[in-house]
Amino acid sequence: NVKLRGNVLAILGRADRALGKYDEALKALGQARTIAQNAQDHAWEGQLVADTAKVYRDAGQLDKALAVYDETLTLANTLPDHVLQGQTLIDQGKAYHALGRNEQAMQSFDKALVVTRQATLSDLEGKTLIEMGAGFNPELSGFDNILVTPNPKAHAIMTRLAFLNLVKNAAEAVADMGGEGEIHLTTAFRPGVRLSVPGQKSRVSLPL
Repeated sequence: NVKLRGNVLAILGRADRALGKYDEALKALGQARTIAQNAQDHAWEGQLVADTAKVYRDAGQLDKALAVYDETLTLANTLPDHVLQGQTLIDQGKAYHALGRNEQAMQSFDKALVVTRQATLSDLEGKTLIEMGAGFNPELSGFDNILVTPNPKAHAIMTRLAFLNLVKNAAEAVADMGGEGEIHLTTAFRPGVRLSVPGQKSRVSLPL
């Protein structure tokens, strides 16, 4: 079974990548891609090309990874496969940033935001916002996007990140003082208000 052989080769390629056997991984994934092309299975081919880019990335060959990301995007746009497109744009942005090509990195992340928001891919949208912030302004970590993102799940991701960032900064400040300290976090959030009502001995809770 040719398809089965292709799947086995893809699995071997991913395993070799995890083990740091990059030449073997590229060979196995290349053979699997040939099978996918012969079968005209473009969705499968897109995944294999994406895996190939990860091999080059892990091997530190970022320029080659970027070239393969372009191939992946071409396939993803043709299908179309929005998940593959969004994830590839994120990975492309991270590679550009690692090479110090920050303007191109931001362009990739901006495109990823457009794709993930239009396709309502909340997990990938959250990942994009985190990468945009973590790579370029660790103190903000994409927090300005909380105000404009329409997706509640992405909003929750960024809120958790903001909370963790506050704790981290407070812990570093305590450590710099050279002594022991406690971190107290407070919030202005209230689930409701309590009102005094004529004729009632106790105050009445009014939910917001």
